[in-house]
Amino acid sequence: MIGVTINGELCEDLEVVKKGIKAYYAEKLKEKIQFIIGLGNVEFSGTSDEDNQPLTKEFSEEEVKIVVWKYESNKSSGSNGFNFNFMKKLCNKIKGDILNDINCFFSTRIWPVECNSSFLAPIPKCDNP
Repeated sequence: MIGVTINGELCEDLEVVKKGIKAYYAEKLKEKIQFIIGLGNVEFSGTSDEDNQPLTKEFSEEEVKIVVWKYESNKSSGSNGFNFNFMKKLCNKIKGDILNDINCFFSTRIWPVECNSSFLAPIPKCDNP
């Protein structure tokens, strides 16, 4: 006899088993799991609305420019191959896109997929690739 125990009873009927499994996981997935991270008895005071305002406002063009100009021109901010020299030289043309992407990430926590993409070129397996 092959079956599944549902609510203490052995069930062999395929439809009853399907419904039982579906109900079991629907109930499990409905539960909210909360992770509480603690630091013992350390207490933190909250920030006032006034203190929080500069932390939550959008980045300005000047703030982004300061960061880009701070880095050496031959350094790259990621695997896309565009170094800071590229960004500095094309600043006037791409600054709107960069500022938009940064502020979009800041408000939605979603980075545009195209900024994370990379392309791989296979290396031929031969003596003189």
